Amino acid sequence: MDHQKTISRVWSLINLSWKLRLFSLLLLMFVSGLAELITLGSILPFLTVLVDPSALTEINFVNSFLISFELKEANLVFIFSILFAISVITSSLLRLVILKINLRWCYLIISELSSEAFNKTLNRPYIDHTKSNSSELISAVTRKVSTLQTSIIMPCITFLQNSILIVAVLIGLFYILPLNNLLILSIFILIYAGVSFVIRKRLKSHSEVVAQKEVLAIKTLQESLFGIRDIILGKLQDKFTRDYLRHRRALDTTSGKIAFLTASPRYLIEGMGILLIIFLAMDTYQSSQNPQLVLPTLGVLALGAQRLLPYLQLLYASYATIVSSEQSVLDALEILEYSADSVRHGNKTISFEKSIELKGCHFKYSGNSNSVLRDINLTIKKGQKVGFIGPTGSGKSTVIDILMGFLEPYQGELLIDGTIIDKSNLFDWQSKIFHVPQQIILSDTSIKNNIAFGEEESDISIERVIDSCDKAKLTDYIKGQSLGYDTLVGERGIQLSGGQRQRIGIARALYRGGEVIVLDEATNALDSKTELLVNDAIDCLSESITKIIVAHNHDTIKNCDIIFVLDRGRIVEIGSYQAIQQTRTFKEIFKEV
Repeated sequence: MDHQKTISRVWSLINLSWKLRLFSLLLLMFVSGLAELITLGSILPFLTVLVDPSALTEINFVNSFLISFELKEANLVFIFSILFAISVITSSLLRLVILKINLRWCYLIISELSSEAFNKTLNRPYIDHTKSNSSELISAVTRKVSTLQTSIIMPCITFLQNSILIVAVLIGLFYILPLNNLLILSIFILIYAGVSFVIRKRLKSHSEVVAQKEVLAIKTLQESLFGIRDIILGKLQDKFTRDYLRHRRALDTTSGKIAFLTASPRYLIEGMGILLIIFLAMDTYQSSQNPQLVLPTLGVLALGAQRLLPYLQLLYASYATIVSSEQSVLDALEILEYSADSVRHGNKTISFEKSIELKGCHFKYSGNSNSVLRDINLTIKKGQKVGFIGPTGSGKSTVIDILMGFLEPYQGELLIDGTIIDKSNLFDWQSKIFHVPQQIILSDTSIKNNIAFGEEESDISIERVIDSCDKAKLTDYIKGQSLGYDTLVGERGIQLSGGQRQRIGIARALYRGGEVIVLDEATNALDSKTELLVNDAIDCLSESITKIIVAHNHDTIKNCDIIFVLDRGRIVEIGSYQAIQQTRTFKEIFKEV
């Protein structure tokens, strides 16, 4: 069955140490089952001694016990009361211990799996991120990985525990009750098995709806928060609220159906259980040769049913939970089982002393028959300042992504000092690059922490932060803030202007250091004066640092040693600013010239 394969896949993700711990938990469950068996076995002598102590001698194992220890009839009530109490308390404490261990271990396991899913998400090739929906990834890493705990690991443990307890109860009842009574009690098991078979397909269908609608609800929420300005200006609050409500209502309605299918058999069986006990009481009374033992037998029957029915319901609920969450679990497994070779696996070093080359590079995104780049050939010498210009969609950013190793051409090569960049040395090459994108991603923390992005507070060099801010022309702004470098920037830098965000991005790149700086339209949001200051700061960087600039403003590329002009995925012009500014393509890009 599909869910059995799913359970096997989840089990394979759990490391050996946790598997050994879970096996020890299983042994504890068998001890709990033994305690349950003892509890059930002790109820008959306990009730019998209350009704008629002398009747105990009719029970073989009790009679043997009395003879062995030479006990008097007057002591029986106290002794069997104590024994029954001890067995009940022991059984309850064992189940409590198992519950505590179960919950603690399951949450620890899922925290490790969630961290592993996050790590694998971060280490996916960049091309995979361009094809993935961020809402799906967020849902999978946060909520859907957690369903492995609530919908697979814990239900499986609960299933095993209650299976052991059910077997223990049935063994006890088989020993104490007549066989026909035991067979009638087995009807409960058959009913639960039948219900599980009938609703299996419906639960699986509901699991697909829950997984789909959860992603759509997160997507609507994410898009509305990112586009809050347009929503406010366009008065689109009601529209996005309706979209969210539609997805959320479908999600919660389906979840409610799953909850009903999971819980409903209990109420049906409880009523049937009472009727069954009445029937068995009449049958036991009529068939008993000693009517005085009818009440103790009924007590055993009632306790057995009281134990058996909750265990059966938990067993069924565990099964229903596993089936109803299958699609969300499969989505989480897709991330956890991701096995593509991570760039972090490459440990070869590469030196950059001479040049960066692209030779005969062609690139297209999967599913798109049209090439984004065609026969790209270029050479960038170490220490040069290089510009890339071209109309929108010409392929500038794609060339930059190939140079940084984010994208791999389906034909052609990226070479550093004549060495081909592949998975074995890609990580080392990327460690030499610092990147300033068009949209700077800022976290909701201080300016200092955003500049030293990814470093622990104790590892941050405030001297390097100050130096980077000075070069990025941020010092005057920071001095004007009461908290200085500890000034909070707000979520995604909302407390800053566009130019200030860009300069923090530049300061971040300068703080990180490297041999190549890539500015992907990084100065577009700056005013002319600030842009000139930042360009001067870039020009003042060490001559050993290679500067690669993508720009729409021709002032940004004036001082470049060489400029590559792209159009429709091809390099159409190469030369200095003075050489290409009279070309037709250049004039079309910068019509103001």
